[in-house]
Amino acid sequence: MTAELPRRLLVTGASGTLGFNVVNQFVREGAYKVFAPIRTKRPFLQQLGPAVEFIIHDLQDEQATSRLVREINPDVIVHCAASGVRPPRSEWFEMIGFNVAGSIALFQAYCALPRSAHFIYISTGLVYQIQQRPLREDDPVGTLHPYGAGKAAADSLLLSAAAEFKRTITVL
Repeated sequence: MTAELPRRLLVTGASGTLGFNVVNQFVREGAYKVFAPIRTKRPFLQQLGPAVEFIIHDLQDEQATSRLVREINPDVIVHCAASGVRPPRSEWFEMIGFNVAGSIALFQAYCALPRSAHFIYISTGLVYQIQQRPLREDDPVGTLHPYGAGKAAADSLLLSAAAEFKRTITVL
């Protein structure tokens, strides 16, 4: 009887608050081998332990991202990485480029996998128009906030690509 290999999970944005907590949760569950492409190694990431393989990587490099996803061959991709969340805020075009082009490059690499993994994209409430009440998912999209605008563009493009290429995506 052969032991079943752990599922392979690729989580972007592990050096950010949300990504770190997502990785931490999966490490505690122990059912996944976690791969975490990050732009910069940070000391606090060491507390996640050896169950996480950190890879210095730029998601906007399409060829390198394609190679990375192909080599990892993940069962699940959780895309938490984003630019412009924490101060100091990135320059406008750099932020939009990372949040849109980086997301598209990752999804394109996912589409090239020989089997369909599950792609989970983390969006933001900043994509919605301001309301005088708590937001709902069916509220109209529309924002002048650059982070929200970039995420809204990526939301729309990723959903379109998923339909076009018949791939599984969840936008949260």
